[in-house]
Amino acid sequence: MIAERVAAMRQAGAEVVIVSLHVSKELTAGSVPEDRFLVSTLTAAADVDAVFIHGPHVVHPIGWVNGTPVWWSVGNFFTQMGPGSSGKYDDGRVTDGLLAHVRFHHDGSRFVATPAAIAICNDFVDWTVRSATIGLREPTISARVRTELTNCLARIRAVFPGTR
Repeated sequence: MIAERVAAMRQAGAEVVIVSLHVSKELTAGSVPEDRFLVSTLTAAADVDAVFIHGPHVVHPIGWVNGTPVWWSVGNFFTQMGPGSSGKYDDGRVTDGLLAHVRFHHDGSRFVATPAAIAICNDFVDWTVRSATIGLREPTISARVRTELTNCLARIRAVFPGTR
């Protein structure tokens, strides 16, 4: 069904098609076989330029499948889960997220994607979502926020080196 929709969008004139999927098992350290199978099948059957996955609630690395960049999990943009939560969500990783960033350039026949990401971090004290790298450049942030942003960025870069 997704491949059919992608084909219909291309037929209607779409030059770039990005697919966003809410799949996966929560809190896994990386992509799971079911997701890899789905993305592999989709990108083999349809002309997809990028795939963004959300659902695991933790950041996963970016990969390539059939020439298509795949953000295996963008983590959380905003969450009420995290340290101090009960059960499995008492995990600092659920406070981390990625703003998927992709640049497209035209190579003469089609658009080609260059993937990147921006690290974002949830703060449970003042309920703020911050860009880690921008926040760390702010001279007036508190020691507590600096520590949180440093830890968040370190967790994200351990999974996805080079994250801004």
